[in-house]
Amino acid sequence: MQYHFHPDGKPEAEKSKIGLYFAKKAPDHTLTRVQLPPHYSLFSGLDIPAGEKDFVIRDSYTLPVATDGIGIGAHAHYIATKLKMTATLPNGETKTLLSISDWDFAWQDRYFFKEPVQLPAGTRLDSEIHWDNSADNPHNPSAPPVRVTWGEESKDEMGSVSLICVAHDEADLPKLRNDVSQRDRTIARERMREVALVEHAVLVQRLDQHDVRRGKAGERLEQRFELPGIAGHFAAGSSCRSLLISSSMSTGLAM
Repeated sequence: MQYHFHPDGKPEAEKSKIGLYFAKKAPDHTLTRVQLPPHYSLFSGLDIPAGEKDFVIRDSYTLPVATDGIGIGAHAHYIATKLKMTATLPNGETKTLLSISDWDFAWQDRYFFKEPVQLPAGTRLDSEIHWDNSADNPHNPSAPPVRVTWGEESKDEMGSVSLICVAHDEADLPKLRNDVSQRDRTIARERMREVALVEHAVLVQRLDQHDVRRGKAGERLEQRFELPGIAGHFAAGSSCRSLLISSSMSTGLAM
């Protein structure tokens, strides 16, 4: 449970209530979620330049087991404009599970289908989210527009569409959950690796420019990249670039 509160210049009272309802028996099927992109686009390159009118992130996932769609959830902040998820069945049929063409911040909600949507194993889910970070977007909270990245503040951005579903056969639930979890972890690792490689390349460039060979520079590298002993090499006058290249090979980074 999470609430967003914003100061308005005067004291306010928080009056929210939470109701918990307990069933008399365990459900026959367990709800789970397939979120595209995972983690509200945290690892999907959500970095919107100021003035960008149509920034788009897309994601796809193929269901490993037969699944019944129960509902769908949408999440984004102020400058999102469109959110959509479709399901392409193995026979080629495409079903639109969600389509919002004029997003409003207040529509962060869950929407439940009138009847469960049957999605056979092998169904491909596709999501796409659009943002408008230009001055033409009346919902843009920044004037003039500023660069917007992922974050928990309302002026930051997030974006995802989530299928709320059950495994058609409850026995397949662990397989579905494990597959989704593995996919999410892979996306996170790949993104973190990309960021690390960029930081690594920038650092090498800076070292080339300044030709730092010893002292505290070596200690900082030792701490930053967890490369024990590198400070000693700096004191001995080793080349910064050659040290980083050799250490990147041992730590799995690539130049």
